[in-house]
Amino acid sequence: MRTFIAAELGETVLAGLTKLMAELKPFGREIRWAKPQGIHLTFKFLGEITPNQIVGIDEALSRAVAECEPCQIKAGTLGGFPDLKRPRVLWVGLDNRQALENIHRPVERELAQIGFPPEKRAFRPHLTLGRIKSPRAWSQVYPHVEKRKDFSAGDIFIDHLVFFESRLRPSGAEYIKFKEYPFQG
Repeated sequence: MRTFIAAELGETVLAGLTKLMAELKPFGREIRWAKPQGIHLTFKFLGEITPNQIVGIDEALSRAVAECEPCQIKAGTLGGFPDLKRPRVLWVGLDNRQALENIHRPVERELAQIGFPPEKRAFRPHLTLGRIKSPRAWSQVYPHVEKRKDFSAGDIFIDHLVFFESRLRPSGAEYIKFKEYPFQG
């Protein structure tokens, strides 16, 4: 089973992201847009795991959230990976990076102790809006993204993490919650 650890966004932010994507979709038909209900803030992608690993992951996450404190962040400002000139991914950025690092760090550490290696890339918290299929697709939507670059979707209050399973279906990914982990810090 394919799994990851993430924070949920809340209705206000999801509504803001949905509205933005609806504005951009007519100009970016060749962009694979995210389904709003599938957008979340990922702290750790675990990939394929076996049922035998679930107990260890559960224990590691319980230890990690003992250090985490609730925080509020703002979702806004459009960006892309590797950049907005020729992105493969269009995303919305997040502020309060230190608070997000304070969640990410213990999650990485505790999961590394049970065999999930830390990411080689730096943690870049973001909310994925879409994946760009071609430079042509990007050239059509870019002027509209540029106009909305300083977009804001609102505030996200993070007070727990969720252990998710991701089931890939022909209609897109389906996300199933294994367990929620309220912050203890």
